[in-house]
Amino acid sequence: CRWAVAAPLWRCRVAAAASRANSAPREDLLAFWRGHGLTDADATRLVDAPRPTQNRNLSAYSDLEKLEERLAALQAALPSANVARMVARQPELLVRRGDTLARNVRSMREALPGVDVDRVLEKSPWLANRGPETIERNLAALRELLPGVDADTMVRRCPALLGYDPATLAAKVQSLRDLLPGANIAAVLRAAPQMLNLSAESRER
Repeated sequence: CRWAVAAPLWRCRVAAAASRANSAPREDLLAFWRGHGLTDADATRLVDAPRPTQNRNLSAYSDLEKLEERLAALQAALPSANVARMVARQPELLVRRGDTLARNVRSMREALPGVDVDRVLEKSPWLANRGPETIERNLAALRELLPGVDADTMVRRCPALLGYDPATLAAKVQSLRDLLPGANIAAVLRAAPQMLNLSAESRER
């Protein structure tokens, strides 16, 4: 029993040691990200960001060969996006499985055929971590709650709306109705979909 418990810990220690052995020096990592178009400030923030210690793929953050592979996989899934900028905003993309990411992007393209998904994910890269079921559920809620509004246009202008689960979205729509009694909410959101992305306090200012 002791060995059954100790074995996973032993494997984690070996993986961590291998990750450290393959880690590039900080200056090399900074040069790598600058070479991919990041500003000095963004490159520094990305390289110095704390890493999730429980993740076994930590070498994806600091192994130059793996970094190239991860960026190539991201670029293949999102040909017109600035993937280095996406990673600077959402470093966890470096440890996502390539096939999972490709599936998520493909399902978003199918759900939003009139939307430039590369641009949407460049603006809100965390959405690439949302699975097909989550995106489809949230999009259906958006269309059901606001039947007079073109959901594709709303997502194009305010991608963060795709991240709201149905209950949160319903609460935000109701909050806006309470704030603007008698107003045509569909018309309001056609003009300014980002209103749903603000807190009630922000909208009242």
